[in-house]
Amino acid sequence: MLRKKAYDTHPHEEKPKSSHRSLFKFLTVLEPEVWVCILFAYGFTSILLYIFDRFSPYSYQNNKDKYKDDDEKREFTLKECLWFCMTSLTPQGGGEAPKNLSGRLVAATWWLFGFIIIASYTANLAAFLTVSRLDTPIESLDDLSNQYKVQYAPMNGTSTMTYFERMAYIEKKFYE
Repeated sequence: MLRKKAYDTHPHEEKPKSSHRSLFKFLTVLEPEVWVCILFAYGFTSILLYIFDRFSPYSYQNNKDKYKDDDEKREFTLKECLWFCMTSLTPQGGGEAPKNLSGRLVAATWWLFGFIIIASYTANLAAFLTVSRLDTPIESLDDLSNQYKVQYAPMNGTSTMTYFERMAYIEKKFYE
């Protein structure tokens, strides 16, 4: 009982906190509300592209005679619009842009939105990874002596305290 009171009151070492690993950790960089807004913007832009291409007199599907000599002929069905919005943010690109001005404006707005989101995500990811590295664990006595966050000292009357007192005495005698 006496030993427990004298020696086991304070931990000398703590097990390092294990970092939470997850397959979807990349999603934690942005808030869930932001991801929902991005998905909503993706769907809204795809539907808007489809509507503008479907009802514009300058689109390929409504003006095939004018564009019969063009090399690239693309009808923007809803499936094509979803695919265009998905792939237009990749380095390869989404392929041919809509022929009508309204569709091109929607596509350009989507590209600008994508650029801003990708830049924000990259900045948040860099900050997220940096913050997780700032809190370095103490793994050795050198780490403990080189930091100022955790205060440490041996307890009075313990063998550790006696050891440090003897070492201080020996060093003092050594340099005299």
